[in-house]
Amino acid sequence: MPYERKTSDIFVSDELKNILTEIESQSMVAALLLKKRHSNEDLADDFVNHISISREDKGKISYLTKERFAVIDESEIWTSSRRFQAKPGGFISKVFKNIPSKEVELFSTLFRNVSNRIKVNLQVVKGERIRDFYYYESYASDNGSLGTSCMRYDSCQKYMNVYVDNTDVVSMLVMLNDYGSLIGRALLWDCDGYKIMDRIYTTNDEAYAFYFKEWATKNNYLFKSNQNWFDTMKFEKIGDKKQELKIDIKLSNSDYRYYPYMDTFKFYNPNKGTFSNYQPKDDFYTVCSPDGSKYDSDYLVLDVIDKVFRYRHDAVYLRYIDGFTNSNNVNYSEIHDEYILCQDSVYDDELCDYIFNEEKSSNNDSERIERRRDYIKQRNEERANRRAEMKREAEIVAERVEEEPRSGSRESLQEILSQYSNYLDLDTDGIFDMITRSYSSNIRRSVSAEEPTAEPTAEPTNSSQPSYELPPYDVTDLFRNNCSVNEVDEFDDLPF
Repeated sequence: MPYERKTSDIFVSDELKNILTEIESQSMVAALLLKKRHSNEDLADDFVNHISISREDKGKISYLTKERFAVIDESEIWTSSRRFQAKPGGFISKVFKNIPSKEVELFSTLFRNVSNRIKVNLQVVKGERIRDFYYYESYASDNGSLGTSCMRYDSCQKYMNVYVDNTDVVSMLVMLNDYGSLIGRALLWDCDGYKIMDRIYTTNDEAYAFYFKEWATKNNYLFKSNQNWFDTMKFEKIGDKKQELKIDIKLSNSDYRYYPYMDTFKFYNPNKGTFSNYQPKDDFYTVCSPDGSKYDSDYLVLDVIDKVFRYRHDAVYLRYIDGFTNSNNVNYSEIHDEYILCQDSVYDDELCDYIFNEEKSSNNDSERIERRRDYIKQRNEERANRRAEMKREAEIVAERVEEEPRSGSRESLQEILSQYSNYLDLDTDGIFDMITRSYSSNIRRSVSAEEPTAEPTAEPTNSSQPSYELPPYDVTDLFRNNCSVNEVDEFDDLPF
């Protein structure tokens, strides 16, 4: 059997590699394209290859199919006019399988931003200019994250003193349009050897955020890996790996009545005058209120698994590690009455509950677990015994109901059924009414079939209607001749 390769190589031009390198840290697709060798299971059927930037449109990607590659001279692989081209979003599915749509969209945006750079006006401002650019009237529009900033209002202007008064540490990078209106901003922190770009706010995050990150990288600033309020400790530069840093920033002027909403350095120690991106062991306030106030230190908790901050009421407490995490990361154990990380727990089918797995078994309460096993075993045995007893009683009832009426005693049958009516839920009166109706119907059919000769009785001679005598019957005859208990077609409406 001939050998079949399980991997294939993807070839990318040097020109495209330069762009992919710039966005690799932000795009999964870019990182995949820079990886030369791939498993065939991850590649599309008849995947395209020899990928580059379109010469006709820098915002598109060119490539060759296997058929086209076979008929092109090797010297013209990258320059041939017979190369195909496609938009970056549509091109990805021609190479890889199962790429999330969000990643496709992100790659498309980043690629266009880098390949078709626009001229942007970026400036660094300090002092009162920071206050000016927080005010919504300086905005070019109310779109994007900038347009939804909770600090854009006139009432928030007095909160900005902590930025305005500390010009030696705090500045702001702003992006302006041709009319001088703001289309993006990000605070800059320069303290104790760290140069940090805070959360980026723009009127179009996909179109403009990249230019802030590019500026940060060129000017030796670290930018936030995730542009949000809860991931405060991860930073990076374009082309570099992410870093997890704990940073304290000391300000000369820190004691104010009002504070702005802080996305990153939100943990304020008034005794030291420091603002941190992590929760220090000393006393601190949490500065993330839209009304200028401060919260207590327990307002937010650190998710020990995801390494982000969460509102306390959105997290669950893990007693065995003394930490918090998101409810999606845990299973609840009834036996231990506590949450256990999914990675530390295992489901026990016998207990019908989660317990600590083998690696964390030292946390299991063996005594409680054994008590639970004994209880479940005893309960199952009792249930099995009850089922067996009920089955035996039902069989006895069935036998007596079948046998007793044949003795000719209606009272005996009624007495038997009454004894078991509590757990068989029988309506004995209703049963005998139906039995009587069925018996009468059988008798009438029997009389009609035999066509008996009717003799007039001694009635007055002026009576115009003859009368007939039916043979007498006993209800117990039902069980002897006319209606067998096996004839179920006559008892379809019985309630048992």
